[in-house]
Amino acid sequence: MLEKLVKNLVPSLQRGDPFFVPAFLYTYRRFSTTKQVLDLFFKRYGFFHDDCEEDEQIKNLICFFLGMWLDKYPDDFCKSEDLAILNQLMAYLLVNMPFSEMTVRVHHLLTQLEDLESTDTQLKHSEETFNGDPEQPQDSIPPGKIQQVISVAEGLEQLNTTG
Repeated sequence: MLEKLVKNLVPSLQRGDPFFVPAFLYTYRRFSTTKQVLDLFFKRYGFFHDDCEEDEQIKNLICFFLGMWLDKYPDDFCKSEDLAILNQLMAYLLVNMPFSEMTVRVHHLLTQLEDLESTDTQLKHSEETFNGDPEQPQDSIPPGKIQQVISVAEGLEQLNTTG
């Protein structure tokens, strides 16, 4: 059943059917996953001929469909911890439509989410350096070195006052 529905996505757009794609995107989660849909979709539309007008029209419809999906249900692509779904989409676009606006859009979104993930990781690391009290950071200087640092600072102070 899922395979038939996925195979009908682009043809429904070609026919100008305004209901099939929105209805599919609204309901597919009840019987499938985003990964399953994309796997079938990419299998169905995994090969294009160079300089073929029909294939170019199909690519445009694919971009329209993917853009609609991203606009209406962004969590389908961005909720996974490792961004695997978005990376899978990016890989497909780079192979089949490397210069499309959709490729640029997905690349931008992926970069933003990776930056956000990196920031979250840095924040978690920063929180781990605190000793439970955010106002009280743990000493980063080993206890034996503290006295050496104080001695050097006192020596510098004496040089400044005698010189």
